[in-house]
Amino acid sequence: MISMKRLLLLHSLLILFLLSCNTGTTDAGENKEDSLSDENTTSELVLASWNIRILSDASRNDFELQKIADIINRYDFVAVQEVRDTIVLSRLNDMLTGWDYIVSEAVGNTVTERYAYFYKTDLVSPLGTPYIYNDPNNEFIREPYVAHFKSGEFDFTAITIHIIYGDTVANRRAEVSILDEVVTNVDSANGSEQDVLLMGDFNLPPDDNAWDISSHASLVPASTMTTITDTSSYDNFWIDTLDTIECDDSIFVYNFDDGFIDDDTASLEVSDHRPISTVFDTTIDDDGVGDWNTTTGDTSDGSSTATDGNVQILSVVVEPTESEAVTIKNYSTWDVDLSAWTIGDLNNPDSYGIINGTIISAGASITYSTQLNFGINNTGETIYLKNSGVVKDTWNN
Repeated sequence: MISMKRLLLLHSLLILFLLSCNTGTTDAGENKEDSLSDENTTSELVLASWNIRILSDASRNDFELQKIADIINRYDFVAVQEVRDTIVLSRLNDMLTGWDYIVSEAVGNTVTERYAYFYKTDLVSPLGTPYIYNDPNNEFIREPYVAHFKSGEFDFTAITIHIIYGDTVANRRAEVSILDEVVTNVDSANGSEQDVLLMGDFNLPPDDNAWDISSHASLVPASTMTTITDTSSYDNFWIDTLDTIECDDSIFVYNFDDGFIDDDTASLEVSDHRPISTVFDTTIDDDGVGDWNTTTGDTSDGSSTATDGNVQILSVVVEPTESEAVTIKNYSTWDVDLSAWTIGDLNNPDSYGIINGTIISAGASITYSTQLNFGINNTGETIYLKNSGVVKDTWNN
């Protein structure tokens, strides 16, 4: 019969063996960012940027969206490009525990996109007024989205953008060449806050001659591929390494696609781009308090109630017929007067005029059901939200 002492000794040896199996170096898919996120440390922030291919409610089922959520959960903060609607963001956030997000208005011409910032609520807090960069000359097909955040003692301004791909490389270079102006203008609007982080899908490698950001340097080298085909280094961070001393200048690219049978499957279910990330020290702040409410193109009119803002379709109920409804939400930090706004369907995009004098408070939602004077088709439907005839958001099924 084995003695109790010997059993305890064998148990201890087994534990030591199992622990030894988990030591060793890490690779591109299992690195510093994993341990930081798992420990939920408050001294460091793992910040990521990711173009998630055609992220829409119709393009991902729950199984696929859960894969995306699992990847986002590796980080503490994620800037997302190529968002097609707000419903998918709500579904995605429901799969993330302890997360929240802010989303931009739709930007673009024939095909519109949105930007989103996802963040862990126990580590990151939004500051001030997020806004779409003012682009009066339409130099960008999709204007950058600017927002301010704080994590610990570290406050920063994030600028994210999805640069045009276009018919030729000249189209991309035209947009990239004026990003120096964007960074300069945002930095100027920020007052004494100097931590301006530019991130996104630039559709050009960082060594292209079009780049001319005098104050910032890229973190992802041109030799590091950020697309799953291993052919392009398009995704990047541009950071002022002199002013933003909180950044440790590390860079991680997560090769999630290694777990898929082929690139087509990885692209369809998740994305054709890999997320990139870096790490910031949140225990220090090397500059003054920023001006978080001055923008380079404020969408409000300066009064307490504006006639325009970031109001979007939050959800649509299509069946049963007696429960049809459209819910809209005000993502602005100010109240919006909806007197000139309309909700409509594919047959009549301006069908229902919202009652004159209706005010939607900042962060609030309003549901329209029995008031609607049109039916919502179960399939092939498009719902429009307009302000003074200008489309602000759409929903499709």
